[in-house]
Amino acid sequence: MRFREFQTLIPEYETGTPRSSKIEQVMRQAGYGFLGGGAEATVWSHPRLPRVIKIIMPDDWRGDNRVAMATFQRFLKLTQSYPSPHWPRFHEMQDEHGRSSVFAEFRVGDRQYMQIAMERLEPLTADEQEIIEIMSEDVAQGRSVEHFTGWGDDSNKWIDENRWQLPSLWKAMRAAHRKTNWDYDWDLHGGNVMRRQDGTYVIIDPWIRWK
Repeated sequence: MRFREFQTLIPEYETGTPRSSKIEQVMRQAGYGFLGGGAEATVWSHPRLPRVIKIIMPDDWRGDNRVAMATFQRFLKLTQSYPSPHWPRFHEMQDEHGRSSVFAEFRVGDRQYMQIAMERLEPLTADEQEIIEIMSEDVAQGRSVEHFTGWGDDSNKWIDENRWQLPSLWKAMRAAHRKTNWDYDWDLHGGNVMRRQDGTYVIIDPWIRWK
């Protein structure tokens, strides 16, 4: 489920359908504003709440929503089995059957959707994205954090400023990479990592599944 935060030129989430219009209407009536959208999802924010709502709603050409939903559930399972400060903080909601869960499924017409409440995070700068992508490639090639070095003044400065979290971030990346397989491709690019206000980097979506 690729979610390059709000930088996709061609929307890969469902838009312009009666179902998406209904979802937009409900969200705006609840006080949420459209924050952005990426591959397979839209994101909504509320001015009085420190969280965002992410709605998994792939465009029709991507097929069944259940693929994207299963990808998120797989990621959630990883965050629960391997605690790390570099996973998002999720908030429980009630689904359409009144059950409490981190994700809530709902139906519009003949299609199932999923919404997730999570902490509000900040996007990375272009330089930060580049560094994260180099780290991601190093992790995929089996390198250790001890061998991660800068390649210029800016990167060296970033490494010095983030030594406090580099080992734990590297371990979280490795934990996610170990879960890649024939169905789930490694997709940890700069748009799939965000940042808390305290500077902690947060992995929001490490894989992509095509079918």
